[in-house]
Amino acid sequence: MENLLQFVPADQIIACVRDPERANDLLEKGFEIRFGVRNALYMDFVDALGLKEAIQSGELITYPGNWLFNSVTRKDLALAMAVVLTSTGHDNQIYELTSPRPWDFSELVEVLSELSGKRIVHRQDSSIQHWLYSFLSKIDTASTSKDLEELMGRPVSSLKESILPFLQA
Repeated sequence: MENLLQFVPADQIIACVRDPERANDLLEKGFEIRFGVRNALYMDFVDALGLKEAIQSGELITYPGNWLFNSVTRKDLALAMAVVLTSTGHDNQIYELTSPRPWDFSELVEVLSELSGKRIVHRQDSSIQHWLYSFLSKIDTASTSKDLEELMGRPVSSLKESILPFLQA
């Protein structure tokens, strides 16, 4: 991030404000908010799903639900933010940095099968006790936008490209 900030003019303060009330306070105090960014869930969450274990056992077991994910890589998000911070034309814009198409667990097991050369199946089990599913059920993981791809000037990293680092770690 330090390298990225070297490209931003010194008179432009960058702040990350997650709380809308705090943003309103800053506006009332005369701060200018040039653009807004809301990003999807980081792809990192897949590491908590037990991908390596799924490959070993041949089964990805998840909590029941119609799960859809708009998650993207940190690298894709960083590239889009670099564009926003180092170019013009972003004033008064709100960017939704998500995948343009959500994926689900059936797609994930297809990719795991392809990468491992083994057949992996998806099974739902209501006895799964993991904090992740409670967290995921409380956030928007399905909304999509083309903003990320438009800012990067290329497609988002594929599901296959995105999970590969978690299998190699």
